[in-house]
Amino acid sequence: MSILPDAEVDARWTGQVVETPDGLPYIGETAEHQFTATGFAGNGMTFGTLGAMMAADSILAEQIHGATCST
Repeated sequence: MSILPDAEVDARWTGQVVETPDGLPYIGETAEHQFTATGFAGNGMTFGTLGAMMAADSILAEQIHGATCST
């Protein structure tokens, strides 16, 4: 018995729980111009924000460093 008999599901969302072997997430540059933040063991909504902040800091520091070195 459905609580909402007239409701129709038109999209689904899933969240994967990715955990590294040692329990520590992977955060950092994995290749030139490629930043990764993963392995938060189900806490991605919280720590994903931290990963995004670290990626932004890394990108901005690279831009500032590049501007300083080119002058």
